[in-house]
Amino acid sequence: MRIVWMALIAILMGVNFTSCSKIDDEKAVEKKLLRFTTQNLSTKTTMTFRYDENGHLESAQQQIDDGSNTNFSVYKFTWNANSIDVTVTKSADWIENTTITLENGLAKEQSEDYLFGEKHTYTYDSSNRLVGTYRTYYEMSMEWEDDKLTYMQNSNFMLGSKQRFEYESSSLAKGYCPLIPHRIGSGILFVAHPELGGMRTSQAPVKESVEQTIMGMSFSPYTSVYVCEYDNDGYIIKMTETYKRDDESDAQTFIHTMTWIEAK
Repeated sequence: MRIVWMALIAILMGVNFTSCSKIDDEKAVEKKLLRFTTQNLSTKTTMTFRYDENGHLESAQQQIDDGSNTNFSVYKFTWNANSIDVTVTKSADWIENTTITLENGLAKEQSEDYLFGEKHTYTYDSSNRLVGTYRTYYEMSMEWEDDKLTYMQNSNFMLGSKQRFEYESSSLAKGYCPLIPHRIGSGILFVAHPELGGMRTSQAPVKESVEQTIMGMSFSPYTSVYVCEYDNDGYIIKMTETYKRDDESDAQTFIHTMTWIEAK
């Protein structure tokens, strides 16, 4: 009886429960990401987005609450012909200014007025998919299969990791997967506008395997398994991530939720 009742509720709510499987709706509805939240037992991170009349991200806020402290960052975006100016105000009134240079609609370079004027560069393959990012003491490379991110490696002078993503053969939704640009760590702008970094994938992983090193020494690998829920238009509204280290020293559940609005 409990299973029948839960199934009835799911039908009434119009929510599709699946391990990130294909949505067979004929007409795609374009939507913008309004809110992206990640939560485990101790910490909740919330990103909220606001767009202008052209559909460009106008402002955003990120709030991190660990139960005892709340830190926030407020972002303002100015869109120019071939660049985007970003101003970030953080909890301690620390203001950061960044300019992202665009070429053919893709981010090519990010210059910052902090960290000694460091530059962040982006490289792409012939299909305009992001395959590398670089800044001082930090480098990341990516591999894609079709529009699915399958491998990612990053390193700095202390830490390194190798991440592999697995997908079901029918793992395709109508809306893009915000977790991918978030995992790549390319910044809040790319979570709202993944097309700026060639991260236009609508495919959500079902498994992520990670190997880590600290000062060249291996750390216990971990695996994350994902289960998705979609709305009626094929956009992911919830990803449940079950995280577990191979040596069983740590196991957690992360809930990623997405709220969408229809694009104007």
